[in-house]
Amino acid sequence: KIGFIGDSITYGYGLSAGQTPPDQVKAAFQKWPLVRDVSIVNSGVSGSKSADWIVDTSGTNLFVAKAAFSAASVSHIHVMLGANDAGTANHVSAATFGSNLSTICMNLVAAGYKVILSYPIYIVAGANAGATDAASVDLAIAYRAQIELLINNKTILRGDTNAWKYFTTTQSEYQSDLTHPTAAGAASLGAMWASAI
Repeated sequence: KIGFIGDSITYGYGLSAGQTPPDQVKAAFQKWPLVRDVSIVNSGVSGSKSADWIVDTSGTNLFVAKAAFSAASVSHIHVMLGANDAGTANHVSAATFGSNLSTICMNLVAAGYKVILSYPIYIVAGANAGATDAASVDLAIAYRAQIELLINNKTILRGDTNAWKYFTTTQSEYQSDLTHPTAAGAASLGAMWASAI
């Protein structure tokens, strides 16, 4: 039982029910012969950045997500953030991103969950009506080192690191905004997440 925290990419912006990356993680697992049952809880929030997940009080993203995870008896939580942090309107520094992500992870670990951290997927400079720029690309790459600092292979695990390279050369699997995966792209991303989990 896996919970998912993230932004519009995790949420599945522009996709139909059953097509989101978390849904595709479930689909990928169900193809494996030794996996009997997989359930997912998608708590992705469109437009969210790391700072939007650090407060755990009634009504906040983290509070709502944890309630859903608890109700579903989730054991592992996959986190992929960074696209909005790196965006033109925010340009969140790597150090601040790392601090926010650490706060999120420590909260989840204290609640008894294992956390899986995946790198952000490829950011196209100038995409989505200027929502990203060249600095966004550099920041998203810099976030990887902050993710690596948190991984301890016990309670905080390394997730996918390959999607960036994949979408660099497979932008046909992005929607017209060059930011969000198509259904085919979500299937590819879900398969990569599943392999890492």
